[in-house]
Amino acid sequence: MIDVYVALLPNNEPCTSLLCRERQREIDGISNERVKREKYYVWRLLEYAIKNSLGADASRLCFTKGENRKWSCKDFEFSISHSGEALAVAVSDRAVGVDVERIRVKNSERLSNYILTPCERDEYALICEEKREEWLIEKWCQKESIFKSQNKESFKPSEIETEKFFSCVKAFELKNERYILAVAASNEDKVKIFENIDLTL
Repeated sequence: MIDVYVALLPNNEPCTSLLCRERQREIDGISNERVKREKYYVWRLLEYAIKNSLGADASRLCFTKGENRKWSCKDFEFSISHSGEALAVAVSDRAVGVDVERIRVKNSERLSNYILTPCERDEYALICEEKREEWLIEKWCQKESIFKSQNKESFKPSEIETEKFFSCVKAFELKNERYILAVAASNEDKVKIFENIDLTL
């Protein structure tokens, strides 16, 4: 089972406390209001996913943050991501990784040199100019989600061959901007994507 939830980042300031007190304390210590809102609402989306997919109450679960700065729970696997106006959460009964990115690249050559393997560079060279930006972001998302699913400490995208892993990729639009969503898992379970979750309720 791999369930993925996507939501628009609300403009509302957080008005209730998160069910996970440790996460709430972490967020309370953030001075940047935009970052605080992103981290708060992506966790609210996780709470929604836990209830909807697992039928569980997040307040009864124990969450811990490891040395790799990743949050985890012994009762299930999850991954969270946010970019621009998009929030994404994946929950599963096995290792899973999710990444969402707005399609906007400032320096395509620099990014391609940083993230692509030699074989991927050859493929990138054959792509027409107008499709390169989206292709690069797709590769980045795949690699980020694969990295998260493996629970490693060091992210080395140029060493990840995306073809060797299962990942599901979807392009979508949100507030007139295009995004890429990628989900990686240990095997080819069916991925269910739930979009347009309203976090203001």
